[in-house]
Amino acid sequence: MLATVALTDELWSGIAVVAAPAVERELDLDHGAYALAVFTVPLLVGAAGEALLAILSDRYPRRYFVAGGVAALAASLLVAGLTRSAWGLSTGLALAGVASGVACSAAQAELVTRTSPERALTRWTVFASAGDVLGPAVVSAALWRGHSYRFVFVFVGACLALQAVVMFRALGRSPPTGSRDDEAETEAEAGDDDAAPEPLGEIFRSGARSSRIWIWLGAAALCTLLDEIAAALAALHLRAVHGLPEAEASACLAFFSIGSLLGALVADRWLARWSWRAVLVGACVAAVAAVGLFLAAPGPGLASAALALLGAAVAPHYPLVKAQAYAAMPGRPGLVNAAAQVFVVVDLLAPPALGVLAEAHGTAISVLALAAQPLGILVLLGLFSRRRAGTT
Repeated sequence: MLATVALTDELWSGIAVVAAPAVERELDLDHGAYALAVFTVPLLVGAAGEALLAILSDRYPRRYFVAGGVAALAASLLVAGLTRSAWGLSTGLALAGVASGVACSAAQAELVTRTSPERALTRWTVFASAGDVLGPAVVSAALWRGHSYRFVFVFVGACLALQAVVMFRALGRSPPTGSRDDEAETEAEAGDDDAAPEPLGEIFRSGARSSRIWIWLGAAALCTLLDEIAAALAALHLRAVHGLPEAEASACLAFFSIGSLLGALVADRWLARWSWRAVLVGACVAAVAAVGLFLAAPGPGLASAALALLGAAVAPHYPLVKAQAYAAMPGRPGLVNAAAQVFVVVDLLAPPALGVLAEAHGTAISVLALAAQPLGILVLLGLFSRRRAGTT
């Protein structure tokens, strides 16, 4: 139930992206105004609001944050769907970003307290990848039937309102089960009902003193490179180098999404047999190879196959890296998600920086730069392995 929030997050966030031409046409926006309304403003507003609410999810029952976040997301999507101005759309998306971020943070926090963080977040990625596949399909089907992108926002918002009600009732009726710490946590909560909560200032200071949490969150921020950014650059590369029309280049990106879904499913099984570190090293090596194969592909067919391999290879990166950030601050998953908002600067600066690089030196160089994600993770794993060896 909790992992479906990941599917929800990917489903709604892709509407304005997949329907970008329709959004620009209906609201009379140029590319710059579209990027400002859909990406920049919602990201800035979301980072500030989500950080505080993520901290509070460590202090109060998380079901209120999960179900309440989904309910607020539904209302925000209705705003985005009913408005007929760029600022109305931007306001709706900004509120949706905060709401979805809170729901995702609380759901992740609850999941990692129930089972192994690596397994929990890998399964989270399975649902997120399914949302990546489902989202474009829903938008494309609606546009093909002659509906506006606004219809998709309203339709998805109505579905999420129902999900919020079902989730609130389900989380309230069924206490967490199967956790290593469920019984201890229940006893602690029963004994601490009258205890004063820890001051927020002390919570922030405890997080700031942990270097490991910042290192792993920085690595998790790198994982934004081989995600939507990679998809956009791949589409540009297929058009510039292989001469594909826009529609066909975008269709090839389905291979990346399907590969991500399959990669997450396989990674979940491999984690039952091998350590998270071995799975992550293998995935990083495969990702570097996939980037090279994509750039070396002589035609769009092999390039699409390389995209599928790339999607499968990068699927375990984020969940396994983020799990180490949770492990660095045990019992404080809300603090981890709040601290992660510091790295929203990567989301803001990476797309225009890579765009400038592609404009100046070609799409191949900008795609090659995306290999910084797996290479950076490998360097980080090497440093931590050396530090562990030095302390034994």
